[in-house]
Amino acid sequence: MGLRIPAVCQKNKLSLVIAELAKHLKDGRVIYISFKYDQEEDWEGGRYFNCLNEDALKEIFTSPSLAARLDPAPEAAS
Repeated sequence: MGLRIPAVCQKNKLSLVIAELAKHLKDGRVIYISFKYDQEEDWEGGRYFNCLNEDALKEIFTSPSLAARLDPAPEAAS
């Protein structure tokens, strides 16, 4: 199953979109995400691409909105 995020979703909103998707995952499930490798946003063949490199992807995944969802609260010590 694939999901294409609309072209209006710019890089500064990707962490919010990913956080919203992650919120609906069952425990132990994963989301596969792929991006074109570059630093620019790009239109190609009438399609919009958020192109990312390692630094841009790290910035998205360390944003507070996404980090809060991806880092589960530590379990209470026994």
